[in-house]
Amino acid sequence: MSQLFLLEFNIKDQAGVDTFMEYMNQSPQRMAADGLEELTGYVDQDDPLHVIFLIRWASREHLDAAMQKEFANPEIAEMLAAIGGDQPLRQTWLDEFD
Repeated sequence: MSQLFLLEFNIKDQAGVDTFMEYMNQSPQRMAADGLEELTGYVDQDDPLHVIFLIRWASREHLDAAMQKEFANPEIAEMLAAIGGDQPLRQTWLDEFD
């Protein structure tokens, strides 16, 4: 059963937002085989450094495995460290109301 995941990230500057959005927009092609089913990105209207992604994964385990693979790439880990803001990444798993 698919899992819906909410990812919120506060980025330190607009150049970082642009870099992160480019990286995330490439994710569906790069991670489809890893269980990524759907990804939609948003930017907060009142805080353009606050970006939000609604992501559907095949399972939580698929996300865990994909993130291990992504963070094993030093270039990706460096990019994420460089653009990060002062607030922690927020991750929320969602269920629909019945």
